[in-house]
Amino acid sequence: MKSSVTVFSSSSALTQRLGAAYAQSITAHTRRRAAIIFLQGDLGSGKTTFVKGFLKAFGIVSRGASPTFVLMKHYPVRRRGKGVTHIYHYDAYRLSSARDLDVLGFSDAMRDRRAVILIEWPEKISSRTIHPTGRIRFAYGALPDERLLSFS
Repeated sequence: MKSSVTVFSSSSALTQRLGAAYAQSITAHTRRRAAIIFLQGDLGSGKTTFVKGFLKAFGIVSRGASPTFVLMKHYPVRRRGKGVTHIYHYDAYRLSSARDLDVLGFSDAMRDRRAVILIEWPEKISSRTIHPTGRIRFAYGALPDERLLSFS
C-alpha cells in the first residue's frame, strides 16, 4: 500500500511553491516511460495553480491557464535538469475514455521516458492501462485560499 502525505497550503503562492518543490522530485534517468502524475480535485481546488509552479521549476513561464478547451498543452523544457525534456499537460474533463487521449498524442508522449505528463481529471478517463507515477488530490480548506494537497 502506498503511503500518502497531506500538505496544507494557505495561498495560491504557496501552492505554486509546492508545485515547484514536487517538480524537483521528478527525474527521467530511472524510468522506462514518461512520469504520469494524476491531479484530482474539484474545480478551483488548486490543480492549475500547482501546475504553474511545477512548470516554473523547469524554466517554463506560463499564464497557468488550464488546457480545458484545448485539452492538451505541450511544453519543451528550458531547464533540462534531471533529464526531463518535455512536459505534457492534459485536461481530461471533456473526455469520455482513455482512447480519447490517443487523438491528442498521449501514446507517443507516454513512451518518452524524458517526459512528464500531468493529467487533470483522470477519473474522467478511467483506465487500467494508465498507471500513474504519482497522484495528488486537491481539496478546499476552511478559508477561501486554503487548500489541502495529498500526495501519494
